[in-house]
Amino acid sequence: MNRRSVFLSLLLILCAGFVLRVHALQLNWFMHADVIGDSYVTASLYRDGRFIMHPRPESADPADYTLPPASDGELLKLHGPFVPTAGAAVMAFMSGGGEFQNAYLALRIVSLLAGMLVILFSFFVTTRLVGHGAGLAVAAWIAASFFLIDYSGNGSLYISQSALYLAWLLVSLNRPFPLRGFYTGSGRVLLLALLSGIGYLVNYQCMILTPATLVILAVQERSWRRFFGHAAVFLAAVVLIIFPWLVRNTLAFGDPFYGHAYNMAYVYGKAGVSFSPETLKVSFYDWLGILHAVFTLWLPNNLYYAARKLFILAPIAFFLFSYGLIDIVFSRKRFMQALPVLLLLTLQMLMYAGWPIWKFRFFAPVLPIVFILAAEELWHLRVSPAMRNALAGVTLAAIIVMSVLAYRAIPTHTTYYDGALTQDPFHSSEELTYLRKFHLIPSDDAP
Repeated sequence: MNRRSVFLSLLLILCAGFVLRVHALQLNWFMHADVIGDSYVTASLYRDGRFIMHPRPESADPADYTLPPASDGELLKLHGPFVPTAGAAVMAFMSGGGEFQNAYLALRIVSLLAGMLVILFSFFVTTRLVGHGAGLAVAAWIAASFFLIDYSGNGSLYISQSALYLAWLLVSLNRPFPLRGFYTGSGRVLLLALLSGIGYLVNYQCMILTPATLVILAVQERSWRRFFGHAAVFLAAVVLIIFPWLVRNTLAFGDPFYGHAYNMAYVYGKAGVSFSPETLKVSFYDWLGILHAVFTLWLPNNLYYAARKLFILAPIAFFLFSYGLIDIVFSRKRFMQALPVLLLLTLQMLMYAGWPIWKFRFFAPVLPIVFILAAEELWHLRVSPAMRNALAGVTLAAIIVMSVLAYRAIPTHTTYYDGALTQDPFHSSEELTYLRKFHLIPSDDAP
């Protein structure tokens, strides 16, 4: 394909993806899950300049939410500050004041922008791995995915996490496009540090970018001396970026990494381990019990759950992805070229599968990578170009069909219904219960 055809095709995909994501933004008028707390923090930051969360009323309607005085809330500790800060910046350009509804709309706009970046960045990542044809295929698959469409309009921070991951892959693949003058030596290392630091401030899960970067630098650098020099620059830059937030946590909670300890309290509870709410620490013996739960219960159940979901979220592409994970091992050239993608996917999957319950929102950072590796395998299969293009087209058609079926089957037309015909890893349907509780869909006992 010539450059003009590639550009026009990508532009068409982006326009279609944008229209679908604006529609998703309009459908996500009701509140749900962590977005409620993030909206409170966004409104509080815009109004008071503080990262304050407030008690949640028993309602799914944003109109029922008000912003109490800052003294009535508690300091943010569950997530990083980046997404609420971006939301507050969007509010500054919106008409209206610091009302809760405006904050929720601002977060949905942030997710819309992040969702568009996911399409664009996935194109560039796949193009570097394989070529323009594969890049356009992945961009089209992502643009048509109902799950990724919805998460680009519901205000969740996980689509921003996905965009950060793809940006990190653009740099870590070590190809001199598009930042030719800034893409070698310390400049590239600083860019990796910037993405890793910002990622941590988006979602603490992004801490995996730090060890992933160190592994990539160790593999790609020509000498150990050069590696240690760049690793020191990278770590110093990451610490510098997140240092203000660590200082804030120390002053507020007495622990720079209190957010991690707070999140781990969820793990302790699910493992049946007793812990002190003041210290949020457990003994070494209790840790052995947690590891036993990870490897005997959570890991196998979560991986099975992920496979069931991806079978629906990535029809046909999931088979290519699964076969590709085996096939790529037998080609050292392919394996080394795709190492950043494989490394990031492995670390993320282990983190999610080792968590007590793989949340449905966890697929937002994973699904684009699944599509990328599926295309990488498809473009390395020994088939004719016509057959390859036909398979890519059939995959797109399957994604569209599944997206339309999910859209029509879900009364709210959002993935808060869980987005597929399977339950969570432990056979419950909390999303469905939530929608019935707040009368967003008819309850079972309705006449």
